[in-house]
Amino acid sequence: MSKVLSILKIPVVVILTFLIQIVISNNFELFGITPNLILVTVVIISMWNNITVSVITACIIGIAADLIFHFDLGQSFISYLVIALCISYMSKKYRKESKAAIVYITIMATCIFTGFQFVYYIIDSSLVINIFAMIKQIIIEVLLNIALSYILYKIFERSMEDKELESIYG
Repeated sequence: MSKVLSILKIPVVVILTFLIQIVISNNFELFGITPNLILVTVVIISMWNNITVSVITACIIGIAADLIFHFDLGQSFISYLVIALCISYMSKKYRKESKAAIVYITIMATCIFTGFQFVYYIIDSSLVINIFAMIKQIIIEVLLNIALSYILYKIFERSMEDKELESIYG
């Protein structure tokens, strides 16, 4: 029963994530770069759920992000799907409780997402991309996403602990 409830909470988390991302992208940026709360949500969900839930969630989030932010299908969809698959594949190679794991996985996910963005822009616009601008964006976005990941991970971890305590004592 608790597994069903946790899966039913995912749509609520996704909707809140999109609403907060829209507010953040309009009001907060560091050197022209905003943190990607949607990416961090895909990372956290993929770390704590099985491959089926991770992939379905990543696909839904990717399609919604493409429709809301990019006006064409594929850019976010493919990126989030690859990230969810990578994290699910690596799930037996790290401990969910490890702070280092969340940092490394967030760095990997941010690099994959940003790399896909730059490849997409190169293919779509046939422009030459400044490699230094790309590196700057990756570094700043990684730092912002690590901070967000850590905060959200702690919130998610605490809610999982409360659920475990409730199942033991309640």
